Amino acid sequence: MADASMYIKSRDSETIASYFCLTCKNKNTVTEAKEYCKICDSCFCDQCINLHSQLFQNHTTYGPKEMEKWPVAMATQEFLENCGVHKGKKLTLFCEDHSKLCCDTCILLSHRQCSKLTLIADTILSATEHQQLSAKMNTILGQLMKLQTNWESNLKSLQFSYEEMLKEIRSKRERINASLDELEKATLMEMDEVKASLNASLKFDVDTCSRLCTELTRLSGSIQEIGKKDKDLAFIAHQKSEEMIKQADKYQNNNSMQTEVSLKFIIYNDIEEYLSNLSGLGHTIYITKELNKQGSPDQAIIVTGATPVSVRIPSDTRATCSIYICGMFNGQILVTDCNNNRLKLLDLQLKVVSDCDMSGTPYIMCLITPCQVAVAVNKHIQFVSVNSGQLVKGRRLQLQHNCYGVAHHQGDLYVTSGQALCKYTLTGTLVNKMYKDKSTTSTGNGHEHYCPDKY
Repeated sequence: MADASMYIKSRDSETIASYFCLTCKNKNTVTEAKEYCKICDSCFCDQCINLHSQLFQNHTTYGPKEMEKWPVAMATQEFLENCGVHKGKKLTLFCEDHSKLCCDTCILLSHRQCSKLTLIADTILSATEHQQLSAKMNTILGQLMKLQTNWESNLKSLQFSYEEMLKEIRSKRERINASLDELEKATLMEMDEVKASLNASLKFDVDTCSRLCTELTRLSGSIQEIGKKDKDLAFIAHQKSEEMIKQADKYQNNNSMQTEVSLKFIIYNDIEEYLSNLSGLGHTIYITKELNKQGSPDQAIIVTGATPVSVRIPSDTRATCSIYICGMFNGQILVTDCNNNRLKLLDLQLKVVSDCDMSGTPYIMCLITPCQVAVAVNKHIQFVSVNSGQLVKGRRLQLQHNCYGVAHHQGDLYVTSGQALCKYTLTGTLVNKMYKDKSTTSTGNGHEHYCPDKY
């Protein structure tokens, strides 16, 4: 291997392999190599290759057009050989029991009981496997690039709807008096929070796609570079590629149904009459539009496992009883604790990071915005927001009947009372009773209700 004369550099988010001139490097000068001498096993720049050719006239050198005769770059070798778990350790073994590449520390800590451990030097990767892997990687790269393009388009759509929403707010603001200044600020603040939350999530997906594409591109380039030069590196590259493909497949499966997110402003039509009682010019929600699906639309959802999670906190006086959960847009989870009359917020590690006491038993809840839920508690609906990782109780809608179920759709609340399904505005105004069952004291289990769509 041309000792330390190779390196990896990034340019416009694209990782490429390059080579240092070894002679210049020994003089503490960084110069890109243009020729490689196999006999010397070294790379040389334009100036140093002239001196080399004079001293060693019988040595054959290879230029950039003959890169297949150059050695594997040192950075590529380190990228493939280094253990991703134990820093500074090289991968030397393959555990067939777990299909994992292992270093000595991996074997010591996690694979001592495994029966099928093979030296990487003893493995053989067939040409068919290499071709199949390359084809699979190219397919996934194309799918990921399309997914990334959709996410980037989604960001633009979000920004466009945001700007259109601003125009609508300004137009409304011009028709009312100066006393609405504080309400306008509150509304814009809420809107910016919703937009920022959505923007962060979409940016995360764009970055995830970009990262997967970069890794797969790099691995693909490594495979092409290695070819048949080094079967150990070829095997390592194959295994790492398989692992990266699994990650990409999992990510695509998790995003098999893409939606387009935009913002919509729900105007209070009776704003002039109820101006003194309102908390803002309107309510910011987001609407989604289904895009092209990734994968089969008839793909079954299969439960592959379950993890027990404790949501008990020191101030709980009774055993926890979590019946309902609600996923937030940022991956956090809200759960109800019916025994302790509490709402609890779990982080991405499923640890309780905040809790909020309810005035009664929290029966069920639904998303209103990415950072706000409506909770059915006895005869009222309690709004609770997530602000800087903490639960904050907001306004409360007092109703004339028990609330056993609640759902939100396009700015309206659908509430079940046990006998009836009622439609309310977000300010608590009854629109109509959509269904009432007088034959029994309870409709179903009290929790089933009609809602045309998720939001």
